[in-house]
Amino acid sequence: MPRLFVNSMDNFMIQGGVVSFTLQDQAIKTQGGQPKQAEPEDIVDVVMREQDFSQLLQFFNQHLAAYQQQSGKQPGGRPSSAVAAKPSAPQALPGGGFKIRPKGN
Repeated sequence: MPRLFVNSMDNFMIQGGVVSFTLQDQAIKTQGGQPKQAEPEDIVDVVMREQDFSQLLQFFNQHLAAYQQQSGKQPGGRPSSAVAAKPSAPQALPGGGFKIRPKGN
């Protein structure tokens, strides 16, 4: 079964007009009754042209205001002073991160 949750990123690199990075899942496990972060597991290696990466950033920037309004915070979990303290949308997925849906779903 494919992994669907991503909550960390590693290996970001721009070289020769190509951008690459690895999306990872870093699960929380319990050890002796205490939560402990497991080692990050690679989910997918992303490689794209710099131009496509720029378009991706533009897409995220276009939707930044909607994210802040719906979640009541800035990216990274910092409360937004310009947004109401209580989010009107459902809470984030348990464990944080974001969900990757395979194409066609």
